[in-house]
Amino acid sequence: MAAEDRLRWRCRRGTRELDLMLTRYLERGWPRAGAGERAAFERLLETPDPELHALLTGAVTAKAPDLAGLLKRMHTDIDTSAIIRKVELDTPDGRPLHGYQCSGETFMNLESALKQSLTVDGSLYGMAREFVFWAAEHIRSRFRGGKLTWDFVFSRLGMPGDHALGKRLVVRGLQQWGRKVVELEKRKMYLYSLMREGGVPESLLQEKSLYRKVVMGLVTEIERERVICGEAKNKMANRWVKSLPQTFHSEDFAHLLADLAKFLVHWRAKLPEGMPGGAAQRWLDTRYPRWEIALPLRMTPQVVETLIRPVLEIQRSDVSPMLGPILSREMRRQNDADAWLGYLKFNASAWLPGLMFPNEQKLKLRLSPTGCPHVHVSYYAVPEAGGWQLYRSGRTKDSFQF
Repeated sequence: MAAEDRLRWRCRRGTRELDLMLTRYLERGWPRAGAGERAAFERLLETPDPELHALLTGAVTAKAPDLAGLLKRMHTDIDTSAIIRKVELDTPDGRPLHGYQCSGETFMNLESALKQSLTVDGSLYGMAREFVFWAAEHIRSRFRGGKLTWDFVFSRLGMPGDHALGKRLVVRGLQQWGRKVVELEKRKMYLYSLMREGGVPESLLQEKSLYRKVVMGLVTEIERERVICGEAKNKMANRWVKSLPQTFHSEDFAHLLADLAKFLVHWRAKLPEGMPGGAAQRWLDTRYPRWEIALPLRMTPQVVETLIRPVLEIQRSDVSPMLGPILSREMRRQNDADAWLGYLKFNASAWLPGLMFPNEQKLKLRLSPTGCPHVHVSYYAVPEAGGWQLYRSGRTKDSFQF
């Protein structure tokens, strides 16, 4: 320990740039370096500052093979040090990774650094923190739907999908960010954790009007049914996600939809009754600074305008009938008795996902229940993007005991 302290002191060269380059290697490269590489590093520390700066920045090339190999490894660290300083990643505060607003330049620089690390020592384990930050943004900006796999994540780095390595990197990397792997039904969700850290993929947000309708529908159903159980929310989300294009019909997207709806329901419940339109977000910003940071969604002006604000501000009386399911359950107390009876209510209007009738999505439909001779209810189904808007016809009885 005393020897490492002496090295740390020798890494203090009077400029922040040199200090960061040298101490970063000392913290990350030195513990796993062999005797030859350690000897090369100690020789490097004997170099005067102007020459040292030129070597570390690549302005000049080291002639000694062992020193050249050491500098090649440190070059990767130089790149990531600059990137990390740029987005203040040296002091993670526990926010989701999408909250750091990774830019395109930062993403490409991190990708280059990860590829260099693979070239130098064939490993990414020493760069777990950078890997999860890069992978979360990779999924958010480039995933186009379907089943999320390790092949998709690793292929961009020029390597096959490695489930075991991916798990280790996610656990270690998220821990360094003050984040945890998502666990659902006692099962750790490593790939989903990366997706959630990056936020809702851009490809899904391109379906902005349809996605808004689906999110509103799920939020409404959770509020109407007063659902608390996470499993029940996931089942609802699995049903609503069927309204999206086929490529988004996956467990990961359903979980992401359920998470987003859960947070929006939580914040909608805090809004005062009768709040005027346009005031909900300002009210939350004032009373709960950074309230939006936990949303599984990268907040951009477009996302706020097309999704968050409409969902926050729509009145329950407006959203419930239009976007909910066909049936809802009610418990009604009997007159002059303590007994309660269950009823099924056919809502005045509802939403039907297109997957229910995949070959009829451009047709107007008329729907009626079968096998229930005492139930006389029918709906007109008007086709819209992703499904049908249903309208109950006639003035028939709309509630039935079950």
